[in-house]
Amino acid sequence: MENGYARPVEGIYVLVDMQNMVVIEFEDRKLVPLPPVDPLRNYTPGETRGGSDRSDVKPLQIIQPEGPSFRVNGYFVEWQKVNARLLFINLSLEMSRVDSLQL
Repeated sequence: MENGYARPVEGIYVLVDMQNMVVIEFEDRKLVPLPPVDPLRNYTPGETRGGSDRSDVKPLQIIQPEGPSFRVNGYFVEWQKVNARLLFINLSLEMSRVDSLQL
């Protein structure tokens, strides 16, 4: 099935008081169903698409026996000599407040 989150949200209207950062109204005006399953789209096995899955791909294992080399605190990430704030805006990753630490 196609990823239902990879499309715009339709029919939702929000009125926000930006001065006080308060939602005044929230209205969900229409139900928009997901499109029907299309076997020629993503997230389906190769046999369903009329082909076959690749057999030359070896397993991938990502392990960190000593734990990760980064720290996450809310939206802030510390990794090596970099601090950054990560935000997801309109299904995109945005990095802001990026600081390079000189040790």
